Amino acid sequence: MFNKEQAAYKALRDIVVERTNRFVCWLGAGFSVDAGLPTWSQLRDRLCATLQDKANDQQDDRERSRMAAAVAHAQSEQDLWLAFTILRNSLGQSTFTQQIRGELDSNHLSIPEKYRLVWQLPVSGILTLNLDRFAVRSYASVRPGAAISEFDAKEVESYSHLLKSASPFVANLHGRIENVTSWVLTRDDLSQLTSSESYKTFIDAVFLSRTVVFMGITATDFSIGSHLDRLKDLNIDHGMHFWITDNRSPEAAKWAEKVGLQCIYYTPTATSHNELAEILEDLKVYVSIDVTAEPVPPPIIRMGDPNVQGTQTNSPAEGIRRTLNEEAREILARDGDRDRLYREFLEEREEEIHKAWFISTRENKNSLLGYRVLEMIGEGAFAQVFKALADDGSEVAIKVMHQRILRNRPMLESFRRGVRSMKILSKYSADGMVPYINAAEIPALAVMKLVDGPNLRQAMEAGIVCDWTTRLRIAHELTAIIHRAHSLPERVLHRDLRPENVMLEGGWTSDWRVVVLDFDLSWHLGATEMSFVSGDTSQGFLAPEQTDHSLKVSTRNAAVDSFGIGMLLFYLLSRRPPKFNEHRTRDWHKQLWDFALRHKHTGWQSIPVRFCRLIEKTALDDPNERIDVAVMEGELSHLQESDLNPRAVRSAEMLADELSARLFFSRLNSFNYAWDQDKVSSTMNYPSGMQVSIIGKESLKRIEIEFQWMNTGERKYSSFKKHIMANYTSAIQVLQKGGFQNLANPQLRAGSIHFAVAAETSNLARNIDSASAGLIKAAELVSSERF
Repeated sequence: MFNKEQAAYKALRDIVVERTNRFVCWLGAGFSVDAGLPTWSQLRDRLCATLQDKANDQQDDRERSRMAAAVAHAQSEQDLWLAFTILRNSLGQSTFTQQIRGELDSNHLSIPEKYRLVWQLPVSGILTLNLDRFAVRSYASVRPGAAISEFDAKEVESYSHLLKSASPFVANLHGRIENVTSWVLTRDDLSQLTSSESYKTFIDAVFLSRTVVFMGITATDFSIGSHLDRLKDLNIDHGMHFWITDNRSPEAAKWAEKVGLQCIYYTPTATSHNELAEILEDLKVYVSIDVTAEPVPPPIIRMGDPNVQGTQTNSPAEGIRRTLNEEAREILARDGDRDRLYREFLEEREEEIHKAWFISTRENKNSLLGYRVLEMIGEGAFAQVFKALADDGSEVAIKVMHQRILRNRPMLESFRRGVRSMKILSKYSADGMVPYINAAEIPALAVMKLVDGPNLRQAMEAGIVCDWTTRLRIAHELTAIIHRAHSLPERVLHRDLRPENVMLEGGWTSDWRVVVLDFDLSWHLGATEMSFVSGDTSQGFLAPEQTDHSLKVSTRNAAVDSFGIGMLLFYLLSRRPPKFNEHRTRDWHKQLWDFALRHKHTGWQSIPVRFCRLIEKTALDDPNERIDVAVMEGELSHLQESDLNPRAVRSAEMLADELSARLFFSRLNSFNYAWDQDKVSSTMNYPSGMQVSIIGKESLKRIEIEFQWMNTGERKYSSFKKHIMANYTSAIQVLQKGGFQNLANPQLRAGSIHFAVAAETSNLARNIDSASAGLIKAAELVSSERF
């Protein structure tokens, strides 16, 4: 039975289950052994046997001795890279290649179940050291018909954009069995690969943008540690990564510690690695829960200089506050049953605690735990916000919760959890998150930096957000901030994203930035309750599981923030808050497209389309189906790039989508067209029966466009054939002028006509206007209704 109490496993489980960061699996030969394929050391032994047989057949004694010595050298060599070098040189390239293909050909073998279990998790990709085809075949068996991007190590430069995409991928780091030029098996192959700047950049980006989980690797795979070593040498924090292994040797533990991997140990039997499958199954079904936060330690109040206004006070309430907090601090510092003693203290001192909540802005009456209160700047159903001065003269915001918080255990827990989250963010000085300064429970308050600028609601009302460039910048910065919070070791969620909690610091000037307030400082109980902070009666920004407890879905999940960000994107687009459960209404999809149509982008026309899709992918009742925050950040980064520098776009998926948007919009005067994300394609059906499909081929770095007509009985085949052949040459000419190449002449069969063109993504990015113009004209030519 696998030990689920390992600290490293709990950390990995929370990341995977709470979806606070995208993760990839880095798989070694051990992951394929269940299918009967050899490990690398077993492969070495089989090659040695072949070389020994070859030596035995030699007539020349010196040649036989040379080969036998090579066998002994390769057999004893601990460095398998060097062992394979020896064997390739001794066997000869042809024999070496033939045997590798014979030993590692997996097309006739059943897929090991562990591969399927990996793809059933929210994994964003697989990096495999294996030459077999199990990683891709298993994806196809789990998601039939869905597209996946696949590439080799020598092609990574062309696929680095996938790290910002939602598209799953398989990176064959040591090549594919059918392509001998892609193999990385010898010391020379490895040296050439690891010296490649594009490869190092890609692998570094994987470690910096993903949680990496190693499985099926052994001590012979330790060369992968060079990437982690390099990041450590550069003093770059590469995040949390894990090694699931049965290798408990001191050597392995030392290596893992050196390169910054957390080890998760399982115990195999003599015949199986069932505990590894148990781990993958547990990751699939585990449900995360909130931890119970500790009481907020009362602040140590510095009396300061008596001459500084605000440090001394004649307010009886301030004296009561200081006395109560000193007593509370002493109780909470004890060992033993301090929680019970603290609860009794709150009950016994109820009258004084009530008086401690009195706050004044009058001179000499306005001290609040050492801060000088200047004015109230906001009030909601659950809190008041005051502008105040600290004893060093700096301005702060003090958020004071209403007194009933102490009598409501769930509300008190929520307040404590929020304070805990803000302390974590302050510890890391996380960019874009307002620094926490202090907190107390008597009265329940949080002190933080005062942000000079409007919140998002004020910015929208003031007309600051009026174009796509500003809208995308806010959306991307906001999402990046939330993703950074999710990526911290403590995995901080927000869970109350709404316009009042998003600020544009310096927003009244051109030099502004997005900052986010009040992480996890919220309280919700059903659809009638409101946020601690804003008191806004609109619940449209909250995920269904936050307001409908009958769903029995954990809110300790990053998908809650995905929903919140999606509703903020809706707000940026529609200029109004979403209504409660509006995403469940019948016209939700149409409403989004109507908004997108009213906010066209004159340059990259698919931006409003993709923005709407992001909203739709977040506004789902099932949190497991919502798009991840990390994927949203990558998509918004792509949209910003296409807005600011469209010629730099290289993604086949984005280029295919852009051509689709332009074609559909030109004909239908509407953005409402079908896009199949799994197949990375769109299809448009004309009344004449002509079908135009635009397909993004990421692995081939090109766009393919297929024109097909099928006889449905509404048009005569002979008439349409005559029409196509009359216009085919003109259509191809305008397509070629737009940068497309003809893939094949029309295929004319009984009742059907088909032809296709393609263009390289690098050419399309530079000539998207002429390419789309050619496509639109060609579609008009071959689908005319004149006959």
